[in-house]
Amino acid sequence: MGLARSLAVGLLCSLPLFNAVLAAPTAPNPAAPRSAIAIKLNQSASRARSVVGADVVEDLIRKAQSGSTHAKRDAQFSVLPLITTLTPEKISEMVQRATELNPNYKPADFGSWFQVQFPDSTADEDESEIGEIFMSDNTIGGVGIAHGAEGHVVGVQRTVGGGPVENEAEAIMDAAAYLSAGDVMLLEMQTGDAAGNSWPVEILDAQFDAISLATSLGIIVIEPAANGAQDMDQPVLRIGETTALALLNRDSADFRDSGAIVVGAGSSAAPHSRLSFSNYGNRVDAYSWGENIATSTVNADDQNDDIYDYFDGTSGASPIVAGAALIIQGIVNVNRGTKLTPAEMRSLITVGGTASADPSSDKIGVQPDLRALIDGGHLD
Repeated sequence: MGLARSLAVGLLCSLPLFNAVLAAPTAPNPAAPRSAIAIKLNQSASRARSVVGADVVEDLIRKAQSGSTHAKRDAQFSVLPLITTLTPEKISEMVQRATELNPNYKPADFGSWFQVQFPDSTADEDESEIGEIFMSDNTIGGVGIAHGAEGHVVGVQRTVGGGPVENEAEAIMDAAAYLSAGDVMLLEMQTGDAAGNSWPVEILDAQFDAISLATSLGIIVIEPAANGAQDMDQPVLRIGETTALALLNRDSADFRDSGAIVVGAGSSAAPHSRLSFSNYGNRVDAYSWGENIATSTVNADDQNDDIYDYFDGTSGASPIVAGAALIIQGIVNVNRGTKLTPAEMRSLITVGGTASADPSSDKIGVQPDLRALIDGGHLD
């Protein structure tokens, strides 16, 4: 799996109406994305100066540059709000609704987040894959995991300040604004630590805040554990920091829970063993196949093809789990007239699941078993 560049929004039509968000590649952009970082302005920084907002961020960076010994200390940059596609009023409405739905939600001040854009591009150009939660029943091949769904893309790469820039937190916020409680959002993203190892995107504060808002709004968020072969029970040193934190270890004081369902990758052959590239740890809730996953494909000229292709990674395992979540939600809604909350889904989706070959060392949770859930009466 490469770093995915977009989200997509879909509608499950064969069951009661639920929306889904999943990863999909966007069309190539001739202009390379600019380098950008997210910065959160704390209250003390604002109070210590007469200027506010982007001016404070620019002032802090200018002073940091003047005292830096690095060659790029005089690099040009621009400061913009992190979220530009949603109005402050819309964000406030979403935060208020999340607070009402989830008493444990700690409201994030998205107005204090800014993006600092640099003209030189250091963006990773790994290609993304699309998970086949749904596809058209055209009598040629597969019909997808959640049959009858349709998709719509929410791009991670967008145009801000006159050029392309990638903004995962904003994409998550855009998707959350589209979705409703009980819907499913699949994040086909991963991010790097200070050493270049891959981790779940929620180790970054802005992305964590966006995911937490989504789950507090009742949206089921499915998140890849990432392909870094990392033990997530161990501390992670984030880029630009000096202290490693065990953000993804449930037993650590550093732990913080976004409410997302984190998915690892196992072998396609039974017994399913953790694949060497998959991250693992007690934060991983579930796994599915991370190899030999057949999916629809297109010709080089982007025309529909009548053959299939294979892909892998935790970005292949995650759509399988997302598809299971959609099916579970549909059946529960038909039988009960209600929708599962993110916490209820995270707990239920693993009931009766298939253990990995060596759970104590694999540490990727269990593979959801829809038949066990249905036959066991858990969805009645």
